[in-house]
Amino acid sequence: MQENSSGLVRRVLILVVVGLTLLTVAGVVVQMWAQADRARRVAEDSARSVGAALLPILEQTLIVGDLETARQTMSGVVEHRSIERLALLHPDSGAVVLDAREQEPESRGSRLITAVIGEFQPHVMEITVGGVRYGKLLVQPSADAVLDDLWHIGRLALFGGLLSLAIFLPLLAVALRQDLRPLVRLSKVVEQFGQGAISGRAKPEGAAEIVATAHAFNQMADRIENLLADLGAAKA
Repeated sequence: MQENSSGLVRRVLILVVVGLTLLTVAGVVVQMWAQADRARRVAEDSARSVGAALLPILEQTLIVGDLETARQTMSGVVEHRSIERLALLHPDSGAVVLDAREQEPESRGSRLITAVIGEFQPHVMEITVGGVRYGKLLVQPSADAVLDDLWHIGRLALFGGLLSLAIFLPLLAVALRQDLRPLVRLSKVVEQFGQGAISGRAKPEGAAEIVATAHAFNQMADRIENLLADLGAAKA
């Protein structure tokens, strides 16, 4: 019975591990889904902040007609992955004058993020100095930055779930073995009874179901012992 109880503990632990793992993964997915819209808003706010910080530099370069410095500045900003695209547009026609984009192709993850939460809307800002319109700055948030943020959230949630599982399982195993000890002792008494030790009785202990089983066994054992005693007396 000791081996059987160990096998029972293993089966219960396996079921618990599978169930909690599925719940942990589902929780991570739900949390990432819930945080996706927040991450999108953060990315769009970041794009507006980048555009606001970039405007004074572009104003100075465009006043003197230094498009090369403007291009280098925009390319340097795009390299930081928080911005997918920066474009300098003509103030009237909207034609692209300068265009800086991420060098790496769009990943499958970023395409998935876009499919889930929708396209990122570009932020367009007027470049005006002294009433003169020099152009428009288009700032496109990066889906890869949102993906990085969501992966970070997902990893933290997954780590927390696995850590909880690692702490919970040993405690569960100890509790199961502790609760199964009365059942193991009951099985030993039953086995000894079957081998001829008819005077042995089970100690009612443990869970209510085990206590009820022990009482039922003791009553049965009493009846069998009394029956055997009567049969012995009759033969005598």
